[in-house]
Order: sequence, then C-alpha cells, then structure tokens
Amino acid sequence: MGRPEKPLPVGGANPGHLMLAAHLRRWRTEAGLTYAQLAQRCAELRAVDYSASTLRRAASGDATPRLPVVEAYAEACGASASVARKSGFEPCPTMPSRQRTGHRCGVTCWC
Repeated sequence: MGRPEKPLPVGGANPGHLMLAAHLRRWRTEAGLTYAQLAQRCAELRAVDYSASTLRRAASGDATPRLPVVEAYAEACGASASVARKSGFEPCPTMPSRQRTGHRCGVTCWC
C-alpha cells in the first residue's frame, strides 16, 4: 500500500478542478485500485500508457487534466467516459473544437 493521498487544496483553488478531482478520487476508491493498478487498467482497457504519476496528478485538483486522461481514468474505475465528461468541466464556449488545441480561455473548460 502506498502513502496516503494528499488532501485536496483549499483556498484559491479552482472549484471545477476540485469537483473533478473529488469525482476521480471517489471512483478510484470505490474501485479499490492503487494508482499503479489504475495505470495498468488504463493500458488494458484503452491501450494507452498513462503513468501512475499522470493519473495521480489528474486527481490532485491543482490543474485541468487532459480529457483523454480523465476518460481513461474513469473507464478504468468502472465509470463511463460520458459521466467523466460531465464531472465538472465543459468544452470551451469561446472557440470551435477544431481550434481548442493549446487554447486557455481562463474559465473551467477542456480547451
């Protein structure tokens, strides 16, 4: 068993980041997986190689994780990707999807 997870940040933290992090942590806890096991499940289910560190950062609440990471995380825990997409973030309302790469609009979104 690894060391305990740090508590989610408070004060000044983005509420959307915290909401998503809380969902991710709950899914992982309910699935009874360590981050190493979660990384292995992501590789098995989606053929993607996300490290345990990447998945841990996604659930830290410090920043917006990339959507494919969130979807793989959720599916590896037994949640659906569509539920994951609705767990705190929406696509950026200010830009068409084809232009979102690298865009940072300042709101809680996956741009």
